Amino acid sequence: MYAYLGYPLILRILGVFIRRPVRLEEPKEWPVITYVVPAYNEEASIARVLDGVLASDYPAHRRQVLVGSDASTDRTDEIV
Repeated sequence: MYAYLGYPLILRILGVFIRRPVRLEEPKEWPVITYVVPAYNEEASIARVLDGVLASDYPAHRRQVLVGSDASTDRTDEIV
């Protein structure tokens, strides 16, 4: 019962009294992130997926895109 009711209740009560400041400013340097896109015979949708990843508002010089295509038999590799 403690794990389902007691602990969440304690956290809720503590959250009322202890507030953490919310950072609204952008960081001085964005961390590098990597998008991992698994693909197997995704010819019909891989271009749309990659366009969505590249359209994100994360700084382009701080992101990497890794597409894992394991022996696709269609044009997935060519499209990527």
